[in-house]
Amino acid sequence: DISPKGGDTNLSGKAKKPSPMGRVARKRREWIYEGGDSVEEIKEVFISYHEKSAGEYVAKLADRLESAGISCWYAKRDLPSGGDFADYIPPQIYGCKVFLLILNEGANHSRHVESEVGLAFRRYNKGEEITILPYQVEKCDFAHWLDYYLIHIQIQSAETMNMGALVTEVAHKFGREPSLKTGWCGPSVRWTLKDNILTICVDPGDGLLLMGYDGETKMGDFYLQEIPEYYNTPWWSEREKIISVIVENGVDNIGENAFYECKNLISVNISGSVAHIGHSAFAFCSSLTSVNISHGVTSIGNFAFSHCSSLKSVNIPDSVTDIGIFAFEGCSSLTSLKIPDSVTRIDWGTFFDCSNLKSVSIPANAEIAYPEDFPAFNNETQVIRRPR
Repeated sequence: DISPKGGDTNLSGKAKKPSPMGRVARKRREWIYEGGDSVEEIKEVFISYHEKSAGEYVAKLADRLESAGISCWYAKRDLPSGGDFADYIPPQIYGCKVFLLILNEGANHSRHVESEVGLAFRRYNKGEEITILPYQVEKCDFAHWLDYYLIHIQIQSAETMNMGALVTEVAHKFGREPSLKTGWCGPSVRWTLKDNILTICVDPGDGLLLMGYDGETKMGDFYLQEIPEYYNTPWWSEREKIISVIVENGVDNIGENAFYECKNLISVNISGSVAHIGHSAFAFCSSLTSVNISHGVTSIGNFAFSHCSSLKSVNIPDSVTDIGIFAFEGCSSLTSLKIPDSVTRIDWGTFFDCSNLKSVSIPANAEIAYPEDFPAFNNETQVIRRPR
């Protein structure tokens, strides 16, 4: 019997103080822990980790798990002040459904982690219902005792499975889909999808820095393949749920193809820290009606808003100096537009096939490209040059 019992004697023969956890019983294949008038809540996930080297990471991970509706237990937060590890930790390991092991150099040398792993594998080797999920957050060689325990267990890594994917993986162990989905879209840039709102923000302390990243605040570029299932935007499978995109202050750019074909996206708010909107970043967002571009953006990439057929208004701030080819091609709901004095050239195809763009106000000295096949504006668009 591996269950601790209150009131045992120690090796000296003296009576031990009863554990505050009281009696451990097993009933209908569920672990129940009772202690006098109180019952300690057994959490679904037990997180085993080295506090000094991974404590901050685990606190964030626990927040993410619990935001996704998954209860978890970790010592720094949940061990009562003055509580004995031996009284509180074993019952949680005996009762959890997922044992999440955070691997780094600190874990190699932690006697607490070694004890916790031993208890978890005791259950695992008896065929009990427990999933052991090792997750490596730091490049290191494993101690021999870890090699021994994990030889037949798949190890996940923060390099290949970001925190958002880890939360989803854990949720799937319980047959759930997390209400909050999150992950990485740059070395220190995180995405979060909640209530159909996709937020892009800087988050430098979320684990990837432990793997040796340098803290860049640039969003990555994404490349579209011939087969849609292989598009590598991390929210591709969720794109039709997204109705709003918020790019928070601190993010340097919007990556190429980032929100390509988010068909139900209605509004976009881009902060002033963004300097560049990438190639096809919002192309074919057919429900997009308005875009708020803050002062600070200097360039709008080729095809950036191409075929946003519902786009009725877009403010182009006077920080913009370059608008790429076909940037607003096929935006058939645009009726008027003002291009700031900072723009000196309007390239070929930029507003081509904007069939309802009746008039556009441009700087007096702006150069307009008029190639035969793809002019900057349709012939029906009245181009008004503002006086100097």
